[in-house]
Amino acid sequence: MTRIAIAGGNGRMGRAFIGATLAARDATLAGTTVRPGSSLVGVDAAELVGRASVGATVVDNVSGIDTAEVLIDFTTIAATLAHLRWCVEAKIPCVIGTTGFSEAEERLIAEASQQIPIVYAPNFSVGVTNALTNAGTTLLHAPFLVDVLHHQIPEDEVVEWITPLLSQLSHNSDQ
Repeated sequence: MTRIAIAGGNGRMGRAFIGATLAARDATLAGTTVRPGSSLVGVDAAELVGRASVGATVVDNVSGIDTAEVLIDFTTIAATLAHLRWCVEAKIPCVIGTTGFSEAEERLIAEASQQIPIVYAPNFSVGVTNALTNAGTTLLHAPFLVDVLHHQIPEDEVVEWITPLLSQLSHNSDQ
């Protein structure tokens, strides 16, 4: 069983990953992080999704999850970079779904990937990932309209995933 740590366990994505990990037959929840000072520190992580205690504690520093074999992080840029440093030191693979990194920050992720396995995608949505991957071939010379119809995504998050798509389309149209 793979022992999974979830960064940002009290967030929307963190709770989703906690639930998925608890439901998985081949994984176990090692613990989750929350912001320093949170009243959730010390609570069992399963309780964040309404499940019975599993012995996985909520901590405010990822180094407090010493049994993790992999970290899943969909938090903030600053938190993700701090967690990534810990993953490199602890030699623990990391899955990063945080968005909005600068080029310099993406270089840090690339450098870390020389030391540990990293799965990084600025957007894990199948549709967005497919659009980013195929923007050069599908829309190279065609006019296009990007219409955002997802009502549950705050505007700033839409900007975080639409910007790379538009950049890719712009780059491809210049070729």
